[in-house]
Amino acid sequence: MLEKFKSSFNRNVMTREEITSKLETSRVAVIVGAAGCGKSTRVPAAILRYCGVGTTAIVSEPRRVAAIGLAQRVADELGENVGETVGYQVRLQSKPPRPPAGAILFCTSGVLLRRLQFNPGLEGCTHVIIDEAHERDVNTDITLLLLKRALKINPKLKIVVMSATLDIEVFTRYFEDCPLIEVPGRTFPVEDFYLDDVEKQFNIKLKNTRENCTKEDGKPLINCQEVVEVIKAVDNTKTEGAILVFLPGWAEIKKSKELLDQIYNDGTHLILPVHSRLSTADQTKMFNKPPPGVRKIVLSTNIAETSVTIPDVVHVIDTGAHKENRVKQGTGTASLETVWVSKAGSKQRAGRAGRVQPGFCYKLYTKEKEAELTAHTTPEILRIPLDQTVLDCKTYAPEEKVEDFLSQLPQPPSKDSLRFAVNDLIDLGALSKTEQLTRLGVLVSHLNISPRLARGVLHSAIVGNVVAAGNMVAHCSDNVEVFANAADRKDEIRNIKRKFSLTSDHAALHWIQDSFELKLEEVGWREVDGWCDMYGLRKDRLSYVKSLSNLHLEHLLKCGMLEKNPEVEDLNRYSNIDEMTSAILLSGSNTILFTKKMVKTKGKLKTAVELFTSLGERAHIGGESINYGITKRKHNTNLLTYFGGYHSTERRALVVHKTTLISPLTALLFSMGDVQKKASVEDTTDLYLPRHRLTIEVPTSQADHILRLREMLWNSFEYYIERNVNGIDFEEFTKTSTFKNTLMKTVASVLVEANSEYVEKYIKETDFR
Repeated sequence: MLEKFKSSFNRNVMTREEITSKLETSRVAVIVGAAGCGKSTRVPAAILRYCGVGTTAIVSEPRRVAAIGLAQRVADELGENVGETVGYQVRLQSKPPRPPAGAILFCTSGVLLRRLQFNPGLEGCTHVIIDEAHERDVNTDITLLLLKRALKINPKLKIVVMSATLDIEVFTRYFEDCPLIEVPGRTFPVEDFYLDDVEKQFNIKLKNTRENCTKEDGKPLINCQEVVEVIKAVDNTKTEGAILVFLPGWAEIKKSKELLDQIYNDGTHLILPVHSRLSTADQTKMFNKPPPGVRKIVLSTNIAETSVTIPDVVHVIDTGAHKENRVKQGTGTASLETVWVSKAGSKQRAGRAGRVQPGFCYKLYTKEKEAELTAHTTPEILRIPLDQTVLDCKTYAPEEKVEDFLSQLPQPPSKDSLRFAVNDLIDLGALSKTEQLTRLGVLVSHLNISPRLARGVLHSAIVGNVVAAGNMVAHCSDNVEVFANAADRKDEIRNIKRKFSLTSDHAALHWIQDSFELKLEEVGWREVDGWCDMYGLRKDRLSYVKSLSNLHLEHLLKCGMLEKNPEVEDLNRYSNIDEMTSAILLSGSNTILFTKKMVKTKGKLKTAVELFTSLGERAHIGGESINYGITKRKHNTNLLTYFGGYHSTERRALVVHKTTLISPLTALLFSMGDVQKKASVEDTTDLYLPRHRLTIEVPTSQADHILRLREMLWNSFEYYIERNVNGIDFEEFTKTSTFKNTLMKTVASVLVEANSEYVEKYIKETDFR
């Protein structure tokens, strides 16, 4: 069976001798080849064949689907089942190989990083292959740094970096001019047409598209009507074959599809949107060949740029724009922006048309604009918030300064973005001012989720609502979409969630998950479909959330904060109290939105209610949220908590998709930072939260009690986080547990009563129409 590999290698001018001979003289090699040249499957097999039974190779992939799929393909070509010579390991799923007959393990970059954390030299491993290195995600860059160190620890280790034909010098320089093996691709020629050519060839004028190329702010703005004009022109005048259209985001895909549906309504065209928000089943439709006489038109984001190959694409229409996560200057928060693609990205897009036959690429920008594009896509580490990365770095190199450690990356991040991340972790309590991991930082690092969510999970174990917190964190950390075709069902989804909670997306998703698991237990996997269909839910995603939540709880139990066999009842006593779940979210995220009356001076002078963050940034709640349209409700003062979100340059606001209404008392008790007692006026006292620039008026008779309750709550959090659980005697354990149970019972009662008085009381049926 291995002879099959050899003949395939000869066809690709990439023999195993080329690879192995380079690795004989150098411990690192870079292999470069276009998508489809076979390097992902052929290279691991070549190393296995040459090195034999002593081989223990790890192949790192950026996506779990690729790791599982490639393991299956290599095993098939070896005539074996996965789990023999070849295996895989991704989060929540693994089928490892069985040594000692030589082994190849395909895994995600996150799994490899965890291995490097506990085994810095990768002792016992002979080869590490980094696939798709050109994508330059954070995990890949950090992995390269740690592998460079591992070479010094493990003299037997060899490294292969595999990349598409993009920015190869970064890797060869990083590994000190290591040898380069070039693999020719198997693509057909693609003819490029720029904007001038497109207008002339099809006799159309694209005014807005042309203006786009010379905009002063340099940010592309896509005119969907003009994109559709080009699609029509290609369809009317060009040969058969699928048309692939690259658009920046879902809004443009949806608008273009609506326009095309009006034009092509006779069954002669198959119009398929491709976006990460769609179900796997919907996305896989793009691979199917349509019936004779039917033209397939695929509207896609850059997911189709490198991740997938649609075999029958002949025509590519490239708008030249894509969405990119960046750090908003001045705040360090994530910002999702529409920007021009790089020259390398443009080349990748054009190449999608030449997979199986000669193709054509219609670029909706000028040749002059293309010359202005950056050469390569900016590495992820240079354009995202780094709090998680910084915390991870402290687990890899606890004694090094973060800046010193990350300066060893191929392209280090800016000092400003590092400063934001370090300061945020100091504020959270995970790092000391000298950048040492605190006790909280050590616990948080074991949970492998966002540091702020991790702190909330730790608090949930102290309070006693770990199941609700686990479900909430699974949704917040991975942004799992459990609703089918969610992008087109925002109103419906909002109303479905309101059947489970009137005030909280987080609570609603927890109760949906809880109901699914109860139904699953009652009727089984096959019969649960009816319940899922009733709400338009995806059982595969709900099952994934269940596994993810269980994983978070497993990490919590093993992190070292809790005793060996804690009482399940104590851990989950308050999971049925939604007010406690929202309070736990706030205790970690420390994020609040509030509505505020404003006087609008544009147009007719009037008073309007708008939504703001604690820092004064405007905010917008997504259409699928229970609290969408909250600024139009008659009760004008509302507080909400949330996690994540991104700054939208189009809206000039923070966009948040999951929110929870909270009472003023929840904010007073569970937000981090100081609470200042202001002067009393008659029978009321102002309590001020400086961190949130928020003043809350309370009865003077209750002010001191609230502050005392808050003090006891946060002292309890600190005690349980800082304690040495193995050094506590029975008397202290019993005494503190009794006090904690009494305290949490009081807190729960206060939260429920406050929610009834300040939140539920003001919710009207008309709010949801």
